[in-house]
Amino acid sequence: MKDHFTIVETATRTRTLEKDFSSLLDAVRTANIIQFAYPGCPWITPVQWHRIVELLKECGTGLKASSAAWPNR
Repeated sequence: MKDHFTIVETATRTRTLEKDFSSLLDAVRTANIIQFAYPGCPWITPVQWHRIVELLKECGTGLKASSAAWPNR
């Protein structure tokens, strides 16, 4: 089986995604693994990233945090 991945740029499209979240939801629901990445210092998380996570929770995706992708600090 060949590896396949999709990159979804959310930081610059947060407002657009708030209006129509279906494309991101489809990608999340079909994914085996989701990796959130953002540039900058590890202790400063961009507001856009927080908003995307809020939207994913509100949509009932059933995502669960793991220590690798969602560190507890």
